[in-house]
Amino acid sequence: DLLDGAGELPDASTSKFDADIGVMAAFGVVRAGLTVRNVTEPDFSTVSGDALQLKRQTRAGMSYVGVPRLIVAADVDLERVAGSLGDIRDVAAGAEAQLLKRVSLRSGFRFNTLGSEPGGHAPVYSLGGTVATFRSLLVDAQVTLGSRAGDRGWGVAARLVY
Repeated sequence: DLLDGAGELPDASTSKFDADIGVMAAFGVVRAGLTVRNVTEPDFSTVSGDALQLKRQTRAGMSYVGVPRLIVAADVDLERVAGSLGDIRDVAAGAEAQLLKRVSLRSGFRFNTLGSEPGGHAPVYSLGGTVATFRSLLVDAQVTLGSRAGDRGWGVAARLVY
């Protein structure tokens, strides 16, 4: 029934130019980076005639890679971004360790620095891992726990690398 009604769906579309820019620098065992998404802040017309604008998002981060098979990292949103329950400006930190040659484990947390928003701080904690099953097939799994306003969930994925 849903496929029969597909011809009645609106078919208007628009295209806009945009860019995402990133830079990274290495200073010995420390890496620093900056990313800017939606640089031109493009806007689109929706089917209902409303305007939808993709706001610019800027994030800065650092990582430490001075211990063999261990990476520790943190990043912060530099601008407010509209979320489903109000504005967010997240701070996140985490670590990834290679436990065995073919097994890695990672964990981290994040929270909204704008605790006055409807979703509050919305802290979440995540745990995940990767197993290299064959030469070029990796299986990833993750679980995210914490605040109901903080995107809880789980996932399993397979990816091919070459």
